[in-house]
Amino acid sequence: MTASPPAAPAGRPATQPWPAWADRRGPLRPQLSVVVPTYNEAESLPVLLDRLDLALAELDYEVVVVDDDSPDGTWQLAEDAARRSRRVRVLRRVGRRGLSSAVVEGLALAQGEVLAVMDADGQHDEAILPAMVDAVAAGADVCIGSRAVEGGSYGAFSPQRRLVSWGGAQLARALVGVDVSDPMSGFFALSRRRWEATRAEVTGRGFKILLELLARGERPTVAEVGYHFRLRTAGTTKLSGSVVTAYLASVAELLASRLAASRFVVYALIALLGTTIRSSILAPALGSTGGAPLMAGAGMPLAALLAAEMAVIVEYLAHDRATFPHRGHHRWRHLGPLVRFHLVTAQAMAAVAGADRLIGQLLVPAGGPDATLGRLLGALALNTAALTGTVAASYLLNTRITWPPRSAWGTQPAGGGSVQTRRSMTSATSPSISATARR
Repeated sequence: MTASPPAAPAGRPATQPWPAWADRRGPLRPQLSVVVPTYNEAESLPVLLDRLDLALAELDYEVVVVDDDSPDGTWQLAEDAARRSRRVRVLRRVGRRGLSSAVVEGLALAQGEVLAVMDADGQHDEAILPAMVDAVAAGADVCIGSRAVEGGSYGAFSPQRRLVSWGGAQLARALVGVDVSDPMSGFFALSRRRWEATRAEVTGRGFKILLELLARGERPTVAEVGYHFRLRTAGTTKLSGSVVTAYLASVAELLASRLAASRFVVYALIALLGTTIRSSILAPALGSTGGAPLMAGAGMPLAALLAAEMAVIVEYLAHDRATFPHRGHHRWRHLGPLVRFHLVTAQAMAAVAGADRLIGQLLVPAGGPDATLGRLLGALALNTAALTGTVAASYLLNTRITWPPRSAWGTQPAGGGSVQTRRSMTSATSPSISATARR
């Protein structure tokens, strides 16, 4: 029995023809969700829906249109399409704007097992979507529609646009460690598993959301499918100076989060801050700045003690806020951890003092000063190794004594814990797919 077309909504002539995609019905959990962020795309959105109908004829799919309250009425066209077909869903955002945040909200709304993102302006080739779905089904966490691999091209890109795209890609590789050919692509698909694993970390700020989805969480397995970048069917480009600035800001933010995610790096930087504070206090007290010493004789030990105590307190508070924020202490509960931190720091300072004495013996052996180049290099290597080892040892001790995991005190982390297993990338069957495992 053939299902009859849906009734026309109130106010619409029943004789108006319905597009083919309006008659199809997908399951509650479609195989593919295509998220389409829009702003002033009233001319191009209907064309895209027709093209998706042809390209995805063999797939169960839905289209999630996220419109930023377009003045040209794009949201009205999208809502009209949604009334005619359960394949189309619409989110109209009033009072907020932004490409990346629109994509994030669309992904959160999408129901598919594979989640794709593409523009509505006709520049992305919808014909490769089935190949992208196949790549994700074969094991890729993310599949990118790439203009820079075999089978792809930048089309009629101007030299300036090519330079911007190339520079953005190089910046992402160098600073964020995203090793893909086209990290600035706005055309990609990802598995639901990847989205669920990273959605809590994705901020939705900036211009190119793909970069953030690649950089957050565990390194994903990535596949790339080449496509030819087409000219716009309507509208004007959104690339501007503010967009480039937003991209640079997002790269900087991801780089900072990468560094901050390494707790030991933060710990080491704060330890360096403590050393700087200690030296800054001791230098005028001992006359090392060129002036008369503020303290002499019996006052020297007191100056050293005050400098060390000030550095220890600052380090403790900084670690409590920045290095171990999820294990931090509150109010009167600082007393016990501060005492434990003093003990660990005292051991570290004793180790550094021992290393200094050993370095002094290397540089000034019995028989007089003889600081040869070999001894200088040896002393430098020993000093570096001693400092690194001391910081690492104090870090391990503090993670177990001063800031132990909550479970060590009988409390489980909020929400429980989960273990993610790395998956290997299985080879894609389509020759047009460039698939590589990037860990």
